[in-house]
Amino acid sequence: MGDSRARPIPIFRYMRYLAEVKRLWVIVVSFSLTLALQPSALAAGAWTSAPQVGQGCSTDQSENTFWIPPLHLICKVVAGKGTIVLDSRVIPDEQYVAPFPATVDMQGFLAQDSDEVVRMSSSLLNFTTAPADSATMLAMKDTVTAVVACTSASDPNCTFTRMQKYRATLPRCSSDADTNCIVGITAKNSDGKDLTISGASYFPTKGIQSFAGNPGVNLPTGATSTLVNIPGAPHDGGDLYLIKAEMIGNRTSLNLPELNFQTERFQAGIFAVKLRDVQLTRSFGMSTIASDYAFLGAEVGGDDIPGCVGHSETQCAEPYPLPSNINFGLQLRFEKKMTGWLHARLDRPDVTLSTEKNGNSLLNVSGYSVKVPVLAVWKKNSELTDALNAFYAGKSRFGSTYYGSIGAPMSEIALLHDGNVGFGEDEMIEFLAWLGLSSNQASALPTAWTVRTMTNNSPTVNSPCIKSAPNLVGLVTTNATQYLDGPPTFNLATQSLDYKVAAPHLTPKGDVFQGNYNLLLRSDVARCLYGFSAAPISATVSVLSESGTASVQTQSLAEKDGWLSLSASGFTFSSPTIRVTLAQAKNEPAIAVAPTPVKPVVKKVTIKCVRGKTVKSVVGVSPKCPVGYTKKA
Repeated sequence: MGDSRARPIPIFRYMRYLAEVKRLWVIVVSFSLTLALQPSALAAGAWTSAPQVGQGCSTDQSENTFWIPPLHLICKVVAGKGTIVLDSRVIPDEQYVAPFPATVDMQGFLAQDSDEVVRMSSSLLNFTTAPADSATMLAMKDTVTAVVACTSASDPNCTFTRMQKYRATLPRCSSDADTNCIVGITAKNSDGKDLTISGASYFPTKGIQSFAGNPGVNLPTGATSTLVNIPGAPHDGGDLYLIKAEMIGNRTSLNLPELNFQTERFQAGIFAVKLRDVQLTRSFGMSTIASDYAFLGAEVGGDDIPGCVGHSETQCAEPYPLPSNINFGLQLRFEKKMTGWLHARLDRPDVTLSTEKNGNSLLNVSGYSVKVPVLAVWKKNSELTDALNAFYAGKSRFGSTYYGSIGAPMSEIALLHDGNVGFGEDEMIEFLAWLGLSSNQASALPTAWTVRTMTNNSPTVNSPCIKSAPNLVGLVTTNATQYLDGPPTFNLATQSLDYKVAAPHLTPKGDVFQGNYNLLLRSDVARCLYGFSAAPISATVSVLSESGTASVQTQSLAEKDGWLSLSASGFTFSSPTIRVTLAQAKNEPAIAVAPTPVKPVVKKVTIKCVRGKTVKSVVGVSPKCPVGYTKKA
């Protein structure tokens, strides 16, 4: 429990003490509800595995104590004298857990970005469904009748008929022939010196639903996270780091006769951690109960414990702040050539992608960690705006439920919406709607180092410039809570690249939160997307807030080794638009625009027309006098 020890409090004075300690009521309420409540199995989010009585409790080696992560409420019984010890440690924002709802008839929203990377472990699920017509199958709405967790693609209990879906935590490469694996982990100090990486091990040793890969059908191995020591990069919890790289994919009967798996996306993260002893009384993992799946392909269940970024049966990997002066990096090898777009939580990013002789892709990503605001909001249903009600109308109910099942009337449950499912236009609309119902202040400000493949389907993403690219197109990074994960859109009216980001205006301490934005884009793709010539590109950056133009403290643009890199920082939120106006060398058009036909200039003449004593002037290309008038000589 750490070296510090708080003074034991007699049990009869416990409640009075709680009332006098700032914010301690949050711990008490959370503790009580953690024991009393278990979110519905239908909740496809981080809350599906909240510990119940006896779950997630640890025994301290020096004292007979119990621990409920991450609340750090330590209960101790000494020789029949009931005493309770409160852990005096400051809980880092990396261990933040959103509050429970106060009652039913409420809805909430949680945007906690790094949680998406760690909330689920490896699994390969085989879905069997009831017979359905083609329209139902295309909509993925056929009824799920059986779900089996497979140990491999050839598992005799997992005959492929309708759909198989995998989440694969990638193993470390053991040879140059291995694919879909972690080749290396790097760290450099502020002087650029490579730091020693040691003690690599798997955590846990084996996952509850781990599975063997099969390159023949494009199925990666589903392993567990990697732990390493980096003595030259100490953090508040020691020098231990957890690395998780994950691929998600599936194959369905709609792809027959093709039997290979299709990769949906990839994501990876690096976390500073400390191992704490725990005792788990039950196993976690993806649900294999068919009735839990409201629609085919949903992800129901999870393997996370609040306050842990990984766990075994006996240990929790508690996250701590990543050092801000260390440049972390990952090198990964993929069986298939990687194409498309990456988005990340990195500052000063560097990315390279090379193709090996056998066609495998070798991806190198490095950069510094950033702090990303967490937004957690609960509101009564009567307090939701018309815009928010309209947004959810007609959509399938999705999220984590409290006090009842997800199918119960909204007045009888509390529903927490998951703000980590994507970075498209819909997610931006939803985030801004909830931000308007908040105090515009972050609930927590944890550090993050993550990288992901793009998931949205914006028009720019579907551009032939990107679809025809032979490899990686680019990378966008920002510390904004919400953003659009594709390339910036080209604004014809302003002849600029526009990029939308959003975050609470204030940090948890009340300071103004300052944003950063980095763009790495292949030069040839940039010129194709935006119609540039081969001339050098320059840029100016502005940040348009809701009320006008905000200042940018720093900005830079460079073109090197076939990559265009742009960065901006020092701007503020809530939902600014980053506007980049690009230009090129003199006599080179910045944007290829079709020429406008030029009309010939026609000379007009003036004549004088008279009728009696009346004189009129008539102007025109071929002017004529009105009826009754004659042209004056």
